[in-house]
Amino acid sequence: MKERIDLKTSLDEYLEKIRYENAEMLPDLPVIIADTIEITLHDFIEEVLMIIFFSPTCGSCRQELQGINKVIKPKDKGVRYIFILNQPHKLRQANQLLRSYNYENPTLARLNNINAYDLIKAEPTTWIVNNQGKIIYKHTGYKQGDEKIYLNEIEKLRKF
Repeated sequence: MKERIDLKTSLDEYLEKIRYENAEMLPDLPVIIADTIEITLHDFIEEVLMIIFFSPTCGSCRQELQGINKVIKPKDKGVRYIFILNQPHKLRQANQLLRSYNYENPTLARLNNINAYDLIKAEPTTWIVNNQGKIIYKHTGYKQGDEKIYLNEIEKLRKF
């Protein structure tokens, strides 16, 4: 059945719906969590995800992580954070950084036999994924205020 559009249909809502319908699927990437558990990113589908590719030594990553935790609280907003570390030898440093920013029970993952730079251009890179596994927002780099854009994207997910 073809969808009808009339004057009551908001153009913004219509375009947003098309964007969601045509978003790319989250790749079924193998990751290792808790230092030994092998799973894939598809195991997290059915949750709203904020996937952050980062390095604990990256200044922009540190600023983004701090800003995100101030604006978007996982318990308050129903978001599951997955932090993807491309450098396994920095695992201890990454755990310490996330604790210092008061992330509670973060899912810290490393890609299994894949380099993050095959997927992203730079760190930090943030993906927001809806509960059907579609990446509805991608962002590379960080500038102050980006976390508010992320929150806005997450709020839009609640409408769909």
